[in-house]
Amino acid sequence: MKSSLLAALREPGNISVAFQPIFELTDRPNPIHALDASLRGPQGTHFENSSMLLEYVRRKKAEPLIDRDIVSAVCRAGELLPGNARIQIPVHTATLVQNPGFIDHLELQAKNHGLELDRITIELVESQSNADDSIATTIDALRRLGTRIGLSGLGLGNSAWKLLIERAPEYWKLDPYLVQGVTQDIKKRSVVEAMLDVAKRFGSLVITTGITSAEDLATVAMLGVQLVEADFLCQAVSVDALLRAGVLSDSASHGGDEGSEQMIAS
Repeated sequence: MKSSLLAALREPGNISVAFQPIFELTDRPNPIHALDASLRGPQGTHFENSSMLLEYVRRKKAEPLIDRDIVSAVCRAGELLPGNARIQIPVHTATLVQNPGFIDHLELQAKNHGLELDRITIELVESQSNADDSIATTIDALRRLGTRIGLSGLGLGNSAWKLLIERAPEYWKLDPYLVQGVTQDIKKRSVVEAMLDVAKRFGSLVITTGITSAEDLATVAMLGVQLVEADFLCQAVSVDALLRAGVLSDSASHGGDEGSEQMIAS
């Protein structure tokens, strides 16, 4: 790949944002707890796939640059969302180590687009060891602004335990491996139960991702999982699609759940 490809990806308009709802397992008419942001590269390219885009970014060691771009893009899109909508923004741990200006950038973008920082959760995606003490310092600074912290991919060979113990993130996002087939796999159920117990002791909420069947959804609900994010329920969509579905409006919170059903079926 040409060295200029990264610069081309960062040109205005080449990176967009999609939002995937995180659902509460509740009987409330509007069960959306938060919106998880993900990157999309230029349409019609391999980088339209978020995983491929981020893999390329990591190989180029350009996480701090792209993380700034996603913060800018998410805040622009978030300006269109209702004022009570919570947003989760994935950020590489490398960014918190290598980019001391990240917090200033986040604060400025949120201010420019009218987003209160207590609506934002910074979801840490591991790209290097979490053991660096500067990460803890940055997390403390983010929390002083009112921002929440989440950890992504927990339970699949990462080194997040130091942060779990020392900084107790508000959200733990379990890796899909732990919940796919959990109904038939007693070992996976045991691990999920254990993590739910530890999270409760820490005052944290667990988000499961990657569920692909109603059976596994029912199992994690039985185990005590409260928050679920999965293509099985709703794929990541543009902010325009969310607004058209009507599931984020105040009326959706107090009325019927027709909008939610339409979006989930999309």
